Amino acid sequence: MRIAICDDEKQICEFLKEKIRRYYFSNDINFSIQTFENGEKLLESDLNLIDVLFLDVEMPGRNGMKVAKAIREKNKEMIIVFLTAYSEFVFKSFKVDAFRYLVKPVNNQELNETLDAIQQLTN
Repeated sequence: MRIAICDDEKQICEFLKEKIRRYYFSNDINFSIQTFENGEKLLESDLNLIDVLFLDVEMPGRNGMKVAKAIREKNKEMIIVFLTAYSEFVFKSFKVDAFRYLVKPVNNQELNETLDAIQQLTN
């Protein structure tokens, strides 16, 4: 499982990275995690090497919705999970075929349920 986290808040990236690592280690699943501090750096990467993306909605520069739209033009298979403190974006996330929408601060149970659902989808 190749996972990316794109969030301008370093603490969020580190929090998610640690929680995701614990989940995959405890379930004996092979994985890699990379982080991006903004959408431009993410879009410059090889998007075909990402299976699951945790994407912040509100970021400087191109916001997460615009980044997701650009991703969908190149990669329709990537699983996108939006992260935000603003629930009003939830309906816009459907336009880019988002898999889930997690509200910050991310709840451990909701994150684990999301990771479980991703595992079921990809197996």
